[in-house]
Order: sequence, then C-alpha cells, then structure tokens
Amino acid sequence: MNILRAMWGFGGRISRKYFWLTGLVGITAYLALFIALLHWLSGGEWLDEDQDYLRSPQGVWVSSQAALIPYVLLLYPSLAASIKRLHDLNLSGWWCLPAYAPGYLYLFAPLLGLAGDPAAPNLLDHVLRWSSLATGLVYVVVLGFIRGTTGPNRYGSDPLA
Repeated sequence: MNILRAMWGFGGRISRKYFWLTGLVGITAYLALFIALLHWLSGGEWLDEDQDYLRSPQGVWVSSQAALIPYVLLLYPSLAASIKRLHDLNLSGWWCLPAYAPGYLYLFAPLLGLAGDPAAPNLLDHVLRWSSLATGLVYVVVLGFIRGTTGPNRYGSDPLA
C-alpha cells in the first residue's frame, strides 16, 4: 500500500499510519491551494498591513471562496482515505456524512448569505463553527487512534497482516 493508493478508491482498508500520512498530504495540499487562491482572488490585498481586508465584506467573500475551492477539490481523496479507515473499523463509509456535513455548511454559509458580519458573528456562525470543530475532533480521534478490526472483516483483509 502506498499513499496514492490510500487516497484513491473507496474499497478496502487502510491502517492508522496511512490515514495520518494521507491527512498530512491533504493538509499540505489544502494550505498551498488556499494561500495561492487567496492571493490570486484578492490581488494580493490580503497581505496589506494598512487595511483589515479579510474582515471587509469583499475579504470575507474572497476568503470563503479560497477556503471552499480546495476543500471541494480535495474531497475525493479525503473521503477515500476516511472510508477505507472506517472499513478497517468494520463500519460503513456512510459514517463520513456526520463528520463532513458541518464543515461544508460552515464554508457555504457566507457564500449563501447566511453568515453574519465577521466582526459580530451571528448564532448560526457559532453553531456551525463549533459543531464542525466538535465532529471533526471526534472523527479524527476515532479514525486516527482506534485500532482497526484484527484479521479480515467484510471490507477486506487486515492491512497490518
């Protein structure tokens, strides 16, 4: 098994090691894409120290787009690794839904006009932010630290065997 195979396809199982490695690759790719898009979409204004560009309405819109685009582009490899890790725990891949939904809702909220002013966030902002963080933390703990099923299960052979 290599990292690229772990990030492609939804069948089979991966160990905690490959889950963490694919996560590291994914986070690095996300940050690189986010910074490049933020710079390109804002025309470099986000680096200006004279103004608080990212708190302005245009800055919120730009940063929301810059955050959402790589999140969507990297959804497939992230889902692939997560589903394979869930399979290692003998769980259905559908358990990804409660972990991914709050994060996507949080990123889509400003684009749909549901988010409040960044200086004074509304209740929906807080609920989406905290639910995204809480489900993400539980998800990472479950997938990253709990040992998978020993021996073969309904999703394949033991990746540690």
